Amino acid sequence: MSLRLTGVLSAALVLSVRIAGAGERLRVVVNDLDANGVSAQVARVVSDHLRVKLIETRRFVIPEREKMEAVLAEQSVGLTLGQCFSQECAIELGRLLQANKMVVGTVSLLNQTYSISIRFLDLETGAAEFSAEEKCQNMDDLFLAAERLAARIVAYIPPRGRVTAVSGDHIIIDLGSQDGVSVGMDFRILRKVERVPGYPEEEQIAVARATSVQPAWSRIEIPRTSSTLMRAPVVQENDIVVGPQSVAVNELPQYAFLMVYSRPVGAEVYVDNLFQGRTKENGLEVRLAAGRHAVRVSAPAHKTDERTVELRPNQRMPYNATLDPQLRRPPFSLQISSFSYVRQRPGNEAFRQQLDGEALQGVQTGYGRIYRNFMTEIGGSWTFANMAPEKGYGLNEVHRLTLHGHLGFAVPLGFVIPYGGAGYEFGQFMFNSGNVLAGQENLGASGKIGHDGWYWTAGVFVGRWLQVSYRRTWGRPETDLGMWSVGLNLSGF
Repeated sequence: MSLRLTGVLSAALVLSVRIAGAGERLRVVVNDLDANGVSAQVARVVSDHLRVKLIETRRFVIPEREKMEAVLAEQSVGLTLGQCFSQECAIELGRLLQANKMVVGTVSLLNQTYSISIRFLDLETGAAEFSAEEKCQNMDDLFLAAERLAARIVAYIPPRGRVTAVSGDHIIIDLGSQDGVSVGMDFRILRKVERVPGYPEEEQIAVARATSVQPAWSRIEIPRTSSTLMRAPVVQENDIVVGPQSVAVNELPQYAFLMVYSRPVGAEVYVDNLFQGRTKENGLEVRLAAGRHAVRVSAPAHKTDERTVELRPNQRMPYNATLDPQLRRPPFSLQISSFSYVRQRPGNEAFRQQLDGEALQGVQTGYGRIYRNFMTEIGGSWTFANMAPEKGYGLNEVHRLTLHGHLGFAVPLGFVIPYGGAGYEFGQFMFNSGNVLAGQENLGASGKIGHDGWYWTAGVFVGRWLQVSYRRTWGRPETDLGMWSVGLNLSGF
């Protein structure tokens, strides 16, 4: 390796010519950061970003990566920035490139946390002057972490120059825009003194502000205050000037992470009503701001899991959602096969008084279904009444036969199902001159009266098996009937 270094020294001087013209600015080589848990490409991109941010501060002379590798490749020393990660190799490479300082470090991923750690090496002594580390929780934030590291390097090594001329209140320094100086920047003016012989120290004599900036020099002035007017500091040539030690940079964002696991896998995850993705076998990681969030996990044919979580910065909270199956409830359905007692009371008073007990009594059957909220029923009835004594138009009995059908609406309310509807019936009254049950003949066709027409009905099923209903015909003033029935729904058992 020593033979190769000897052969390369002359080529390195070509690079040092460019570097030497930068006055007192430090010559710093930024080596490629080592990759630990991340890809080499990620480490290289972060290294380039750190290099660019240090160049933007204009505090250092930093050779570009391509130019350094080109010089090394010409000498065939077998060294590249991407292959030199140990501190010994980095120091040897930095000295080869005629640098004063060198930045080495690592980009790591451990326990889902990214970190960039660097060491700032003095190539003359080989010692690490200081180290720094920035952590973040997302790969996208690695760039901001690199910017913060650049700011910490700048804070450790502020711009440093000298007073080159003094004219009244105007002070000229050898730092300009190429060194990162801008109008309004404050500088401390220091002077070396020896209060104890052999032990020099730097004493601050004034603070001045840049009022005019040129590429290679700047003019600074001491602000006029009551204290400076009473005792104006005397600034001399070769006094030391030191610039600010900080560069503005954004804070790293603080995140919290929610790890959502679900059974079944593939459930949809919503946070604050925003879709975040679907769960996998190894969960779904959701990056959120710290604070309170509403979480909803849902899957088809399963009950939804909804909860509110409180997240702290940098917290990783597991969220386990076991979704119970939710079978579709079958639509309500009730088969009707009813057998009922029925009592029919004429609405016409003259007709009613001809009947013994003023009503007909008998039986009724019905067949149909209640489906969801709709009801259908068809059926028939037979009712009978004796004629009232000394009335009845000289007849003994009256019989009534009907066939009916109606449509309606039902409202299932658990144990009780009320309903209502309208329908049409075919009916006939038959009058007899003697007791039919005793075998006497009826009046024949002359004793039959048709009774077709519309009716409305309302009723209720109790417990699916008991039916109570009321029907009312209309449009036949002399023979309209109000009919109560009570019976059993045999299909409900």
